[in-house]
Amino acid sequence: MSSLYVEKDSTGRAEAVLQLKNSYGKGTVLAFDAAGLAVNGPATASIPDITAPASISGAWSFAGGALKAALDSSSVYTGLGALRFDDSSGFYSEIGLPGGINFSANRRINLPDASGILALQSATMTMFNGASSTLISSTASSGCSFTDASTSTKKLRVVLSGAVGNNSITLTNTAARNFGLGDLGGNLAVVGDQAPAVSAGRLGKVDTIAATANVATTNLSNSPPSGMYRVEAVLTTDTTDAGAGTLTLTIGYTDSLGATTDTTCHIDLSVYDRKTLSLPLFVASGNITYAVSNGGGAYGTAKWSLHLRVTYLG
Repeated sequence: MSSLYVEKDSTGRAEAVLQLKNSYGKGTVLAFDAAGLAVNGPATASIPDITAPASISGAWSFAGGALKAALDSSSVYTGLGALRFDDSSGFYSEIGLPGGINFSANRRINLPDASGILALQSATMTMFNGASSTLISSTASSGCSFTDASTSTKKLRVVLSGAVGNNSITLTNTAARNFGLGDLGGNLAVVGDQAPAVSAGRLGKVDTIAATANVATTNLSNSPPSGMYRVEAVLTTDTTDAGAGTLTLTIGYTDSLGATTDTTCHIDLSVYDRKTLSLPLFVASGNITYAVSNGGGAYGTAKWSLHLRVTYLG
């Protein structure tokens, strides 16, 4: 079977290629430039019919002048199959398989109907190969944006320039949830989630159940920023004792007038009792603290519970 076709190389030069092949796959390929001059001599090679599925061994080059592509079954770079492109620079580029991969099934990679540059895997950006994926923006000042597919005006942008340590937004959902942001700018309220002792950069929470003793003054913050806060608490008598006294919750803080305390939340341990507290306060310096004390001294069989949260309002 013989064939005659015309192709163009990167310079636009037309070449006529005459391919002669016998039934055993042996043949001769002659190529001519636009002036009709031969640009290669006779060559004998095994030329399988690659218009149908065929097994090709070795490296096969598809010449086009200064540019060419090759299907290489033993790539120098990867040690595995690759599609190689080279040019007059003497260097080449390959699309191949990274070493160490053993496929467990047939795979397919689909290219999108768009032009652009593929994201490259490196030490600082793992797209899929690993237990975790990290996307790093190369522009520290503008950060990384997630943009709506239909309009660039809807986007979520994260800017970490100048931040100290690791910053994250972590979702702990057990089912599908929707979080909505109102049509306003500003700071989100931050609710404390760490039991004392509270570490730096955190706010405290308390969940004490069936307690039978006082609690000494304890920090609910650790050098927090100056600003508005709110302390909310529920204090209950779980088990009574006729001889027990009044249990008082004390909240301490320092505002622009100086150190102060709030003792408005207290319960009677001799009866089943419940009191709540919602205390807005301004912190100028220092920490927010809490303490619990029995004014009657002895608890007897009395038990109490306290649930408390600290919220930073900005």
